[in-house]
Amino acid sequence: MISPLKKSLLLLFLCLALPSCAQNDTAHFTLTGSANLEPECFSRAFPLDAGFIAARQNTQSLSLFFQSVPGKFDQADLIYFEIYQPEQVRAQLGSPTPLSAPGANDAIIGGKVGLLATCPDLLHSFYLDGEVTFTTLDQGKNAKITGSITNARIRNARTHELVAEGLSGSWDFTTRQGQPYQDFYAIP
Repeated sequence: MISPLKKSLLLLFLCLALPSCAQNDTAHFTLTGSANLEPECFSRAFPLDAGFIAARQNTQSLSLFFQSVPGKFDQADLIYFEIYQPEQVRAQLGSPTPLSAPGANDAIIGGKVGLLATCPDLLHSFYLDGEVTFTTLDQGKNAKITGSITNARIRNARTHELVAEGLSGSWDFTTRQGQPYQDFYAIP
């Protein structure tokens, strides 16, 4: 027979080991406007409830992945943010930060949309145009990250033409360590 203490410790261990028990991560995105390009792809992809959320610290930036399903990002629909200047974002928590177009020299945050699961044969890439607000952007192990985007525009990354309007969403998650949440590259 298992003692009550051992039973409690076993339950605690299981809760910490199972993501659904230990984490309450959420990320939800909607698109209220219609798409000018590939409207059937956008209508099938949204709303997007992230089934996989990751924050990856790079040498000088922070990448946030909100994927429709776990696994390789090229097999999921996703919202992706690259925070090029995390310290500046931390200094202005609660205030909107403009999203930069690809290649901007003074970029603070860039955002992209991928419809790689819904429409894998789509020959377009998209970026986000608008503002994002972070309310929490902690650092280190088990960092808390919360924020939102409201009424952003989706643009064609090659032509900068407007593709869709009305992308809104919010996220609230705690970063996790190890694979698949972080990348580790072996040196040959």
